[in-house]
Amino acid sequence: ARLSANTDAEWISGLSTQVEGTITFLAAPNMSDETREATIELLYSSVNSSITVRQLATAAMVDASFSAEIVEQSYYYCTLNLTPEDLELEYIMDIFLMEDIEAYGLESDDDFYNYLIEYYESIGSWSGLSGIDVASQKAKKGAREGVKLSGIKPGGKALFIAFYFDTYKGRRISDVFRFEFSGLEPDIEELGFSYDFEIEGPSATATVTPDREDTRYYFDVMPKSLLDEVSTTAGLSKEEYIKKWWTDTVYADMQADTPASLIWEQKCSLGVDSYTFDLLADTEYYIFSFGVNEEAVCNTVPQFEVFKTGAVDLSDLSFEFTVSNLTKCGVKIEIKASNDTDPYVAGLITADEWYEFGDTNSERLSNILKHYNVGSPAYGNAMFEEQKKLTPDT
Repeated sequence: ARLSANTDAEWISGLSTQVEGTITFLAAPNMSDETREATIELLYSSVNSSITVRQLATAAMVDASFSAEIVEQSYYYCTLNLTPEDLELEYIMDIFLMEDIEAYGLESDDDFYNYLIEYYESIGSWSGLSGIDVASQKAKKGAREGVKLSGIKPGGKALFIAFYFDTYKGRRISDVFRFEFSGLEPDIEELGFSYDFEIEGPSATATVTPDREDTRYYFDVMPKSLLDEVSTTAGLSKEEYIKKWWTDTVYADMQADTPASLIWEQKCSLGVDSYTFDLLADTEYYIFSFGVNEEAVCNTVPQFEVFKTGAVDLSDLSFEFTVSNLTKCGVKIEIKASNDTDPYVAGLITADEWYEFGDTNSERLSNILKHYNVGSPAYGNAMFEEQKKLTPDT
């Protein structure tokens, strides 16, 4: 008589009794979170029996027991030592800015995990890898010293996270360990500025003179109404807003692999400096300036002064229009300019649209220039022709 064995369990295969006294089989991985059982029926001659096979889940959820310690800190990165309690389990680690956490609405462990997998998916898509594939490649094991974390902002709050990850099953197997810290704040120095302006219509040449000539600084201009509006909307003073704007600008440049030292050298001035700005006419502007250290961090309180641009000198350019080839859907318009040296723009708009742009011609023209791409300026005579796209009876 021979021993025979069979089972209805789909996760068991290769069932064999060829070796005397031994039953062999293969079990597929248990991808669930719970233990599962199967029954193998045995028949030997006229004797029936059975055995129960119990398979545990590949990995049950465990506590995310890590310890983290910052050992070195700079303005845009920090170095930490990370020690997992279980040195044999693999884990994923990453860092978030607190402002991004708020913007993305990340709260629960699942929020952080799902966001990371979607982010890894975007990285892996270039090489045909899934988010789980990328996560599996990034998984680490054991204690790690000198982990350098970039993507931090000066004085900004950040969150380091870590969780155990089963690379075999491709899933998180612990809660999320969270370690909050803040970026290094610069020491605020004293630095004052004086400003001189030469204004010709909408063009303004600003000369900036710092109190000290041994400190690099940055200066720029912004419409007064715009800065007042955006800083108020953000709930910040204009000094706080400009400091945040500079930090975000440098952060974006550094994320694009521009070193802070290069930003400091190329964007920042040393000693007396001048620049000519082409601005909006008859508009109030802030000029602002602040000191910058060698790591491109604002290290003084931004200083402001208001100035106003002049009005535009109106050209005596005039036009004559000749309309021909008028059809239901087309027209030809010849434009004859009184000189060929003054630039101008021309276009076609319905009468209804024209009146919707404002109450006066000046207001309408201003809004059209603001909302339409008027293209490159023309000089001298020109012709406009459209044969198919105009609306009939309009």
